[in-house]
Formats: sequence, structure tokens, C-alpha cells
Amino acid sequence: MEEIKNLFIKHFGFYPDIISTTEHAYISPPSRIISSLMELSKFSGKKILRIIITDTYSIHPENCVKQICIPHLLNKNIFSIDRNSSQKELVKKFEEDAKKVENILRDKIIFSLQEKVNYTEIINLYRKVFKNIKSVDSVIIYNNIIKMYVYNLQLDFLYKWLEETDSFSINSIEVRTFLKETLDILCKTDPVGVNLFGEYLETKKRLKMKDTNNAIQFINWDRYLETLHNISDFCSTPFEIILYVYSYCGGSHFGNDYGMINDINKIRKNNKLLQITEHNKDCVFNIELKDIQFQKASIIKDEWTLSHKMYKTINTLSELYVVLGQDNLKNKFKNQI
Repeated sequence: MEEIKNLFIKHFGFYPDIISTTEHAYISPPSRIISSLMELSKFSGKKILRIIITDTYSIHPENCVKQICIPHLLNKNIFSIDRNSSQKELVKKFEEDAKKVENILRDKIIFSLQEKVNYTEIINLYRKVFKNIKSVDSVIIYNNIIKMYVYNLQLDFLYKWLEETDSFSINSIEVRTFLKETLDILCKTDPVGVNLFGEYLETKKRLKMKDTNNAIQFINWDRYLETLHNISDFCSTPFEIILYVYSYCGGSHFGNDYGMINDINKIRKNNKLLQITEHNKDCVFNIELKDIQFQKASIIKDEWTLSHKMYKTINTLSELYVVLGQDNLKNKFKNQI
């Protein structure tokens, strides 16, 4: 449908050959993200729309979403990033937390000597990102962090590819406005199909918004369409809706498959959408280290205390960087590629 294609071009700058939904706005990206992006970058010559999941209605590992993960320490308040803060406030909080960790490391034996060096390096890299970002938008922060790691690990081809691709937040004004305009058209041209899809989302419990008490509630399809016309009403933005709209023109989806592409094709009674990755196979490798000892870090009477020892598996790039160091982490990626 030409009208839908034109709206893709209007809001995103191009009509995509592939829509990717593998990425979340992680502050500490898991290592699998690098693998996933490398697989995605192999589609050279294809126009790719990277949709970054920032849906606060979904449950993601909290430390990966908004915290710089540091090995050996359990304290969810250290290096927690408030995406509602200004850049100045973000940098101020970051420096305060860096000082807190320095105090812990001074008073407690937590890192090895080499890990202390690695920790200083990774914190300096994050410091540079936060000081140079032009916006505290979560996708902009995430994208700059990803490029920071890719550049530092000397994955040159991937860095060049990232520089040439654009990413969009699932909850951005651009995406919501795009959905409002496209659904306005489709509700007129294919009301039966749109209503069937709305019922599908209701059954899957994918339509959510927050009430006046900030509690999440499920809503029906008609109410959801209303919220798209009112920017002040913040609701979930399931990426299935983007893919449904995409099905009127056709293309491919890169990302986890929950059977939704097949479901959309059934609703549309055609096979215009192609699922190009199997479920949970949108990456080839995931670097992780098992049985890393952690301790809960808390302040008692203005002094740091460590307790509650436990062992965890780590796979975020920040944790791996501190434990392994740049060269060892770089070699692990090269051995996997």
C-alpha cells in the first residue's frame, strides 16, 4: 500500500527491507547484543530499521536496563541512571557514584589489582559517553554506549555499520505519530482486519496504560486507538503493531519470533511478512562467566559494609570488561566471530 510506504519514509526516512526488534535500551548491554548486531549487519545493502525496545510496561532485568553493572558488588542504587534527569544531573550522579565505589575499593578488598585498572578504564569510557551526549533520551544513551564498546573492542566493520544506521525508540513521538497516522488510514481501508488484529492484541494482553496512581492496567483496542491521539496519555507500544502495519507493504523481521509473524499473516490472509530468525536464535553467541562472587554493599552509620555473599553468572559488557580486561574480552569476541 503506497500510503503506508510513504508514511514509513516520512517518519523514518526510508522504507525498510528489514525491521529489527532485538535491542533494548540497556545501560549495561549483555554480550549477546554484539552478536545480534553482527548478524544483522551481514544483511549488507538492505535498508534496516532498528526499533529499540524502551517499553517500561515490559519486565526486563532492572540492572541491565538502567544500571551500569559492576562485578562483585550488589547495590542497585550505585550507577543507576535516571533517564528523567538532565545531562548535568546525570553526570553529577555518575561522579558521585564513582566516588562511592572508589571509597568502597579503598576500604574493602573487592577487586584484584588488575580489576581495579579495568574498572577505572570502563568508568572513564562511560564518563566520556555521558559528558558528550546531546540528549538524555534512553535510545541515544544506549546507542552511544554500544558504539563505545564496539569501537573499544576494535570491531571496525560493526562500528562503521552502526554509524550508518538509525535507531528509534519504541515509545518515541516519531513511532507513536507514525502509528496514529497509519492506523487512521487502515481503520478506513481495512476496518475488519484492523479490528481482528486489535482483538488479537487484547487476547495477548499487549495493550496497557497507567492509571492516575501509576498502576498498569489492560485496555481494549478502541481505548488504545484513543490514546494514540493524545500524547499526554502514555501507553505501551507493542512492536507487533509496527509489524502489522508493515505487513500491508511487506518485508522481513529480524528478532525473536513468538509466533506473531505467522499470526499477522493469518489475520492478513497473505504471507507478506518473512521471519528471518528463529525464536531465541537472533544471536550466535553469548559470552558469560559463571560463579563470580558478589556481596551486597550497603551503608551503615556512614560506613560501607559487605554482606550476603552469593555467586552469579555475569554476561554484561561492563562486568566482563572489569573481570577480563579489554584485551581478553576482545580476544573472546574474536574467537567467537
